[in-house]
Amino acid sequence: MKSAWGVEVTRSKPDRDWCWMDCVTCDEDLGERIEKFNRRVSNKYKLTYKDLSQLSLLSSGDEDCDLALIVSHPHGQPKKITVGTVTHQDIENRRVDYNTPTCPGSSGAPVFGYARWVWLLPVHSGSVGKTSTENNHKLNDFQRWSRKLKGHKTEQEQINFGYEWY
Repeated sequence: MKSAWGVEVTRSKPDRDWCWMDCVTCDEDLGERIEKFNRRVSNKYKLTYKDLSQLSLLSSGDEDCDLALIVSHPHGQPKKITVGTVTHQDIENRRVDYNTPTCPGSSGAPVFGYARWVWLLPVHSGSVGKTSTENNHKLNDFQRWSRKLKGHKTEQEQINFGYEWY
């Protein structure tokens, strides 16, 4: 897992559970990935806060969404930002799979991504770890459902998923 340390909260809206943070990282690749994501989104939308909960979760086009960014604070620890990629989208079941690394305790964290004209805003719902004994029954069900992901391997040996806000 790569880390960026939050140095200062520059703006916040506690009633909407969001904040803007200045962050520092020694990992140039992580910094570049976050900047690339930010430039891509802000160039497209000239960002201001909007209630995006009613937007469709999945893109109607064929353009790939390569970035999935999760902001979480598992176990009450400082906020963590992790970056990965969207690996699969199931339009019928409104489900998104991604390989963004997360810690236990990150369920409920927003997942930010971008696909064509649509923001992806699922809520992180968990992961299926290959070595977890408590998730074995979930893994078997998930493997039957996700045959298209066969052979795909993430750095953390997990497959994450999120569902659309209703």
